[in-house]
Amino acid sequence: MFNRSVPHLTMTSLLYSDLPPADRYAGSVKSGEIEIVIPPSGAVPVVFENKYLTLVNDPVRFPNGKDGHYLRALHPVEIQGRHGTVMVTRKGNQYVLIRLFRHPTRSWELEFPRGFAERDLSAEENARKEVREELGVEVTAIEEIGVICPNTGLLATRAHVFLVELESLPQAGGEDQAAEAIESFRWVDQSALMELIRSGEIRCAFTLGALMLVLSREFLAAGE
Repeated sequence: MFNRSVPHLTMTSLLYSDLPPADRYAGSVKSGEIEIVIPPSGAVPVVFENKYLTLVNDPVRFPNGKDGHYLRALHPVEIQGRHGTVMVTRKGNQYVLIRLFRHPTRSWELEFPRGFAERDLSAEENARKEVREELGVEVTAIEEIGVICPNTGLLATRAHVFLVELESLPQAGGEDQAAEAIESFRWVDQSALMELIRSGEIRCAFTLGALMLVLSREFLAAGE
């Protein structure tokens, strides 16, 4: 997920009309929604930005009629309507996780690979690239199965979920291993995976959401 290719973007002239349709939807308090009160200038109130994050403080009206502000966080590429990926990686009946150090939680986490969108790559191409860079193995089969929103209270982020069959189990890792603070890899069957979730060792919303999407599909398919 480490991204060196996204340049710093100046958002001082960003307009609501520049946002993708889903992100510029104003809403309506008459329908019980939180409505964006778009200023006459149409300018988006950006309060912070760097090459990884654009923080917007939207002027809003709540369903109770009160006015206020509500923060939204977007990755710069998301402003162009492109979203990242999370890959449920498997080799046969073994789910493959990475153990890496996450700066925001200041702790080691067990997660499926994921990554920001790349401007010049499709979601599937980006998924293959992230698997190769983080795990150091190739993909033999890949299927997009849906989209998840990992934090609907703050992030505009949507992530494309892919079910990925690996050519082999990872050993040495890929070129981004050190940059991503990836310590090791773990592969477990479904029973052991559920225990890791129950024990709290897996707590990443991207990982949990993507896995639930995969398992729900397989559960429904088994009942047909």
